[in-house]
Amino acid sequence: MRFTRAPLTLDHMKPILLAFALCAPTAAAALSTLSPASTSDNPCNSAPGGVFPDVAVFEGHAWCAVDQGANLAIVEVDNLSRVLREIDRPIAEPGLAFPRLGIGDDKLWVAYRDGSTGYLVDLSEGGETSSLGLVGGNDPFAMGYGYLAYQDEKNFTIHRRPLNGSGQVTLGPGRPTGLSRILPSGQVTLVDDDRVQAIGTRPCWADDLETAEGAQGGVMVARAGQTMMLWPGHVTFTPRCAHGEGENGEGIYAVATWGEKQARMYVFTDFSQASADQPELVWTNPLDGTGVGSLRGPSVTLTGLVAKPSDALGVEIWANNQGLEPLAKIGDATLDKQTGAWTYVLDTSHFSGHRANLRAVLDRASGDPLKYTVAADVDAGAN
Repeated sequence: MRFTRAPLTLDHMKPILLAFALCAPTAAAALSTLSPASTSDNPCNSAPGGVFPDVAVFEGHAWCAVDQGANLAIVEVDNLSRVLREIDRPIAEPGLAFPRLGIGDDKLWVAYRDGSTGYLVDLSEGGETSSLGLVGGNDPFAMGYGYLAYQDEKNFTIHRRPLNGSGQVTLGPGRPTGLSRILPSGQVTLVDDDRVQAIGTRPCWADDLETAEGAQGGVMVARAGQTMMLWPGHVTFTPRCAHGEGENGEGIYAVATWGEKQARMYVFTDFSQASADQPELVWTNPLDGTGVGSLRGPSVTLTGLVAKPSDALGVEIWANNQGLEPLAKIGDATLDKQTGAWTYVLDTSHFSGHRANLRAVLDRASGDPLKYTVAADVDAGAN
């Protein structure tokens, strides 16, 4: 194991940029370690990285563990997005570590798999490591309420033990798809049991925070009746979330996910402010405003996302051929008030051979309508 505490300079952040591409905060109330935005000028969106990240909040800071292929990287970040510590543990088989972070006995722990063997590491005591034997399946670990649960390789039997190591019990059969979470009662739920929830698929819970894969990409985040979308339109697998107390007593929330050859992480203290920092209206087809899209075929389904669906009254679609003004409303999109995803089936015959200007207009309860215009080359005769 390698443990470093680096000076807080950009040069010393370069190894971490390969995994997380840490970004500066976007607002005073948001501790943004990885930007949730989807715009092309955001360097986070092109950074290579790892898979299956997990997050925790410990001693006032956010932590993230991610499988980088040759090693398991565990990073501590302060509230100014500066890397305080990096812990690297070599692993033999890329993509199979499935790390889980947890807190117990006022210590930070990580469980992970190397080859077929599971390990539990006490990160607060310089990396004291315990072997769990052979573990099996995807997501073979779960942590919560001072417990570690894991399933063995032979029969996927679930075992649960306190993080301090005493009093292990066998709970019953697991599944190759793995473990989801530990409930306050000590019960362990399976990925297949929790897979689909109202908010989306592959949910995760941290106190009053819930995250899930969005129906049209991105990570849906919900808390106390409020919702927001992180990384809208992007591939975001198995999002994870955490909640804890910051250095000054404020609540800290952390969300991490992976996809598109990178891991992403977002940390915030104020849910309302974090929601306001997200793009409230985006296109996912054609492009998200970063260039010219291509619409091919006699009809094309236009898609997009609203970051705060509870505030949305509806989405109108306007269009014209480039250079012909004014744009005119051509219809109303279908809006999913739960996920914020909207769709509209466009008859392309009026635009074929031209570049079309397309405008989505979000009518919202909290203020004036928002307008987002993109351009697309249209070929109605293409398959």
